Amino acid sequence: MAKKYSFDASNKIDSFDVFNILPEKEYDAITELASILCQTPLAAISLIIGNQQYYKSCYGFTSLPDPIDQSLCKYTFNQSNPIFSVEDTRLDNRFKGKSYVIDDPKIVFFTGIQLITPSDGIIGVLGVYDHEARILSEMQIKSLQLLANQVVQLIELNKKKIELDQSEKKYKSMIENSIVPILFSDPITERVIDANKAACELFGY
Repeated sequence: MAKKYSFDASNKIDSFDVFNILPEKEYDAITELASILCQTPLAAISLIIGNQQYYKSCYGFTSLPDPIDQSLCKYTFNQSNPIFSVEDTRLDNRFKGKSYVIDDPKIVFFTGIQLITPSDGIIGVLGVYDHEARILSEMQIKSLQLLANQVVQLIELNKKKIELDQSEKKYKSMIENSIVPILFSDPITERVIDANKAACELFGY
């Protein structure tokens, strides 16, 4: 039985700054590869920040006009199975009246894989889309799952990098504002290369 992960619209994805929605080649490479492997013209990585859905990467289109309460991804989140697929949105009462089905980009087929992080649960979806009804093969589903895992690894790596940067800034701030004189010297020449405010005032640097 698949593990049940909860989706909370107040998740902390914005705490690790994935909301830098600038194009990043690592994510773009994944959506392009997903499109190629699944033979679909469209693919996307969507992330949930607060109660909004944002696209980290899109292949074949810009974005979909789908608030989270109306989106295909909503149904991907709200189930225990990490895979959600719609063979033909035109025949599905949940989607057949939506603008993205009736008008451009005219989404007929969708398969999404939950993006699940160890600390935050479900934080997004890797999805592939087509203008025609279809079903993915088992191999294509497996490939999509592997790519979703790669997206999660990139997100976690980004999170750790930001946390490290924040720790370094905090550490530097503590040293700079410490009332205790602190000197930094070259280990070979023993020449002073830096000093905090207290050391500068004490030694006249």
